[in-house]
Amino acid sequence: MRSKATILLLMAVILLLTSLVFMSCIQSSRQPKVYYYFSPRCPNCIAVDPLINFLKNNSSIKFDICNVDDFKNCTNESKEIAYMVKKKLGFFGTPIAVVFSNGKTKIFIGKYQVLNMVKYLSNSTKLPEVSLNNSRFSVKDCIECHEKRNISPPSHYSCTYCCHNIG
Repeated sequence: MRSKATILLLMAVILLLTSLVFMSCIQSSRQPKVYYYFSPRCPNCIAVDPLINFLKNNSSIKFDICNVDDFKNCTNESKEIAYMVKKKLGFFGTPIAVVFSNGKTKIFIGKYQVLNMVKYLSNSTKLPEVSLNNSRFSVKDCIECHEKRNISPPSHYSCTYCCHNIG
């Protein structure tokens, strides 16, 4: 009969190997993948929700979105990434986006970092544009425009007019 310590050690080794294989599969992917964690009660999550939905619905970026208030319904991948983020940082809050792209991992914590994720993603993939009349703007331009004017992030990315008189 094996001792409890041996069984626990064996389980830890299996978990570590599974994590390493999993991470190597994700990191070898050329197409960016975003693991996004939010709470529907979080005001900062609500502020970045339009951006996440716009990118999810209008780009080739793969998203795995996890509502941490209902964690049991998140994918196993999402749960494993969340565990690794918490272990690395010592905490886990919302919103958090973990991006795997071109073999690299980048963690964005909080509203402003998640919004700035757009700049990071624009280096590795073509992002959708926002149409306004006969003009087109990058999502990055829209976010930067709001930042420069010290106003909240865009509440949507299907503009019928520009509140900043750009288009």
